[in-house]
Amino acid sequence: MATYYMPVKVFEETDVVRKKAGEIAKLGSKALIVTGKHSAKANGSLDDVIAALDEYNISYIHFNKIEENPLVETVMEAVDFAKNENVDFVVAIGGGSPLDAAKAIALMLKHPEEDSSYLFRAGGDDSHLPLCLIPTTCGTGSEVTGVSVLTRNDIKTKQSISFKIFGDIALLDGKYLESLSPKVLKNTAMDAFCHLVESYVNNNATIYSRIVCLDGLSSFKNVLPVVRGEKKPKLSDYFNLLRTSTYAGMAIAQTGTAIPHGLSYAFTYNLGIEHGRACGYFLAGYLKMACKKWTCLSQELSDYFKTNLNNQFSTVGEAEVNLILNTAGIASVEEFEKLYALVCEKVEVEEAKLNKELDNTVNDLFNNKAKLSVAPFQLSKEELTEIAYDISI
Repeated sequence: MATYYMPVKVFEETDVVRKKAGEIAKLGSKALIVTGKHSAKANGSLDDVIAALDEYNISYIHFNKIEENPLVETVMEAVDFAKNENVDFVVAIGGGSPLDAAKAIALMLKHPEEDSSYLFRAGGDDSHLPLCLIPTTCGTGSEVTGVSVLTRNDIKTKQSISFKIFGDIALLDGKYLESLSPKVLKNTAMDAFCHLVESYVNNNATIYSRIVCLDGLSSFKNVLPVVRGEKKPKLSDYFNLLRTSTYAGMAIAQTGTAIPHGLSYAFTYNLGIEHGRACGYFLAGYLKMACKKWTCLSQELSDYFKTNLNNQFSTVGEAEVNLILNTAGIASVEEFEKLYALVCEKVEVEEAKLNKELDNTVNDLFNNKAKLSVAPFQLSKEELTEIAYDISI
């Protein structure tokens, strides 16, 4: 059975925050604005939000301490900051970090009597304050997912909270990407590409999620010259980058991410490697394994996509990986490896330290049977190690 659920109302246009001020005003009478330290001010999005709130005489308070890969402790600091201020909705501005943090904050403000352990408690009440999500990078697609990934110092990794927290509205404006550094733009675009690929090569994929993936990959193809640094982006390119990220978020909202993301979290926590760059590090190995091990589709997907195994392709995986990459304007896995080397900085870590981290990451992921089951083919520990070490071999 194919299903699709994405309850966020998405608006995309230039000056969308000012034009949709009335939609924001419907969410409540006092807002908590959640941002990082600087970027929301620098790109103009914070000023636009304040102007929109002022237009409807909505008061607000502003928490601007969200760091990259937000800490549970920072989320709880924001909750303490706001819980006696009678805020009744949350506006989040930024990349995945402020948006993910805001979801957790909105949850905890609805449950002020709980401590931080509630975030990871299965089966709890998921009621939360209304949310307006405004992305200013082009990677996570958090504006349309229910996922909130936080950094847990207690277990030394990143982890999703136990609740699906969707926003009420998402406001997309490509102009907010104009101030991104080339490095941030490329790393976040790589994250979006990984989301699209991992959602497609996924045991939870459906007809609907795959259609979204293919549209997102086509959108990525349109901005590939920008990602490669061959073209100076125009406003239309920034909208395409943002749209690619939102497509990717819509896809993983249905399927979750797969093996590359599972391998990436400790890389980011322990080695300080940016999230998109860390995910891309493992993607080629995952695709190569898919070509070897992915031998059949579900009947539903097989009937719909009619994968054609001819003399060119010996497995379903080869045919599907070819379709994914060609849709994105990439000729082969080898061409993706060249793209990754061009777009993302080389991981410069002392070999023994890198190998230790890879071994620990493989061990942890191999014991995570739920994450392993997302791959549409079985993986032995040796094969998982092959994926992890692929780019280093």
